[in-house]
Amino acid sequence: MRICLRLALMTVLTLGAAAAHAAEAYPERPVRMIVPFAPGGGTDIVGRVLAGRFTERFGTQFVVDNRPGGGAMIGANLVAKATPDGHTLLVGTSAELTISPSLYGKAPYDPVKDFVPIALLGVSPVVIVAHPKLEVKDVGEIIARAKANPGKLPIANGGTGAAPHLAGELLKSIAGVDYIMVPYKGVGPALTDVMGAQVELAFTTVASALPHIRSGRIKPIAVVAAKRSPLIPDVPSVADQGIADYEAVTWFGLFTPAGTRSEVVQALRAASDSALQAQPIRARLESLGIEPGSVAQGGEALSTRIRTELARWNKVVKAAGIKVD
Repeated sequence: MRICLRLALMTVLTLGAAAAHAAEAYPERPVRMIVPFAPGGGTDIVGRVLAGRFTERFGTQFVVDNRPGGGAMIGANLVAKATPDGHTLLVGTSAELTISPSLYGKAPYDPVKDFVPIALLGVSPVVIVAHPKLEVKDVGEIIARAKANPGKLPIANGGTGAAPHLAGELLKSIAGVDYIMVPYKGVGPALTDVMGAQVELAFTTVASALPHIRSGRIKPIAVVAAKRSPLIPDVPSVADQGIADYEAVTWFGLFTPAGTRSEVVQALRAASDSALQAQPIRARLESLGIEPGSVAQGGEALSTRIRTELARWNKVVKAAGIKVD
């Protein structure tokens, strides 16, 4: 009996030591951080900032691997199908996890079940902007203009199917109005035309608009969110202007494939928490027009956000008949 107890105790201790070693050993080799967009954009910059911090913390290379295409679903699918050992991560966004599945009809992965949300890295709300000389003070006045000229008021956005475009379509439904959503091939040309008064209004993101708001070349009308953005605190939210249940944001998150063992998930959450609390990283995100997120906003909170937005944008895409080439 004593021999059996000793063997059982030794087995427990051995397994415990092995688990501890496994946790301590992570990562065992360089880690790929898949960014499902081309180099140089906001998601890429966020990924590289985080990769540098993780490399310092773990003493192993975290390398950004850009895999654009398919509404950002190509890169996300690589992570969904990867071995769930924490050595392939997704710097994910609202695009491929809440919008593209509806735009393209379906996704080759389940946005909720196939990923473990580590942290919400940051958000950039949609903001409605105007040419500085346009005589509108709030969303109510934009709605009044649209009602006075049904189907004629042009409002720009940076591209079909992105969050600003969907925000514009959602407002049509909420307010019961019709106007022309003018899709540009990129947010740069859209805002250039607003500044030049070729089109006087646009839906864009705080990240894209911030430099032009600060320079006075465009006028912010409202942040499409329940509360004001700390990056432009003087700009009222749509909720401040009496429009409830109207929100549209571009967000960034860190994910690992479903099935990743808890020790690795916890190690990544601890590293993300440290990174998101570091002032240099917070300042870098804010300089990009991104409100820093947190680990607390990851996990189940981020899964809930994904489920909510999947349903919201699916409804908007179908109602507006939005299609992508």
